Amino acid sequence: METEKMVLEDKDLKKLHETLLIIMDEFGRICKKHGIPYFLDSGSALGAVRHKGFIPWDDDVDIGMLREDYLKFMEVAAKELDKEFFLQTHDTDPNYFRFHAKIRMNNTFFPEKNTDHLAHRGIFIDIFPFDYVSDDERVALREIKKARWLFRFVLFTRPGYKPGVIRKKVIQMVLKLTNYDRNRDRYVKHITKHFASPTKHVTCFPYYALAKKDLVFELNDVRGGNYVEFEDREYQAMQNPDAYLTTMYGDYMTLPPEEDRTYHANGKIVFPGKEAE
Repeated sequence: METEKMVLEDKDLKKLHETLLIIMDEFGRICKKHGIPYFLDSGSALGAVRHKGFIPWDDDVDIGMLREDYLKFMEVAAKELDKEFFLQTHDTDPNYFRFHAKIRMNNTFFPEKNTDHLAHRGIFIDIFPFDYVSDDERVALREIKKARWLFRFVLFTRPGYKPGVIRKKVIQMVLKLTNYDRNRDRYVKHITKHFASPTKHVTCFPYYALAKKDLVFELNDVRGGNYVEFEDREYQAMQNPDAYLTTMYGDYMTLPPEEDRTYHANGKIVFPGKEAE
């Protein structure tokens, strides 16, 4: 049975974009103060190139950072982030099980699909760490595939996870014999294995923990530092967005058909100054 496609009204999408820019401004303020490079990522990188801002139907912001810059940001943001916002990681929110950070706006609500319902669920931007992989492409792809399998151990042993199909329930019964915290540690150790000896290629493991597409990028293509127009502001972008976007999306300047223009939101968004019903 087909599910009804979520549609955001124009006024709500406009208000959401305005709210996301407020979060982005706070993120950018901290990065600028401490000289931390970053880059617009995924749909936000595409939006900057193709639309000079948000993809018209996009309802989030994606930021990428090299692992060393990501760790530095986590350290300073924990001390400097305005109280209006919440830095969400597994350490700050034990009910949040993902391997990238979010900055959420307090006193808001974003009904994201496939989210952790006991975690903070305010309007957010995503901050993805990019990790080094082998310069040998075949080895790099094996590293990605191994990470995907290690992630399954984490997923199926995390507290509260309830698979919806029998096959996954059987897998969970087997993997429950392993330890959740140890599985997380094994996963993080694997994806950061090149951290002490950086290579010339990177990937973003949280992109496709369960996806099938393997993505490897040239380090020099994705380094941040350039400022580009995004709406009525400027944020940092990759050194070579064309190479990145071509790897990610192929012919990225061609608009997708309307049926493929999807949202992350899956319900009513609560904006600043409003209360949930």
